[in-house]
Amino acid sequence: MKRYIILGALLVSAITSHAQTNPIDAFFQANYDVTNLGEYANRRVGQVSYVYVGWDDWRNVRQRYLDGGHVQLGASDWEDSFGVPLKEGAIDYGRFLGANAVVYTAYSHFDYNLQAQRTEHVIIFLASKSVSQSVQPTYSASMTEAQIVQAEADLQRTWDRLPRATKNTWRAQEYAFIQRNWYLRHSYPRRWLGLINERRQFIENGHVDMFPTA
Repeated sequence: MKRYIILGALLVSAITSHAQTNPIDAFFQANYDVTNLGEYANRRVGQVSYVYVGWDDWRNVRQRYLDGGHVQLGASDWEDSFGVPLKEGAIDYGRFLGANAVVYTAYSHFDYNLQAQRTEHVIIFLASKSVSQSVQPTYSASMTEAQIVQAEADLQRTWDRLPRATKNTWRAQEYAFIQRNWYLRHSYPRRWLGLINERRQFIENGHVDMFPTA
């Protein structure tokens, strides 16, 4: 076991010496059950699959990736006052690790001790077991559709809670965002699911002016 910990420590040391200092890097914990972390870090990764999911769903989504032939290389978990998901940073860091899948979730709450809004971020980095093979997690059509319907309802409720003046200011942009990405709902449902969950998170964290990109 000590040998595996040393290997993991060497990988983390290499990552922190090359990656820009950020919370994703600072709070990254390698999965020491994976004994060949260095091999994953040395492989070339092209496209990284990114999905933003609700706080109650990330464990199930991670398990589907694991069941679909992925391994978890590690995770970053931290809390701060910044509620906007660090999407590009998570993708870049995942690629550096050799991960080809990133699952991101965040949960905002009011800390009465600090008298401030706080957000907990959790990012899971996963990789297909074979360097030359990328296995997608298994999703049933009915399960994905149910998740989308729930996510769309959650986004609508979040939007409805905004002050009328705010909705009037951003209504045209909100409609444009939906229309621009509507094709994803049928062609790439998981991307659509991640997109609307991310948009809801922006609004809940007070960033109604920020729109995620597919």
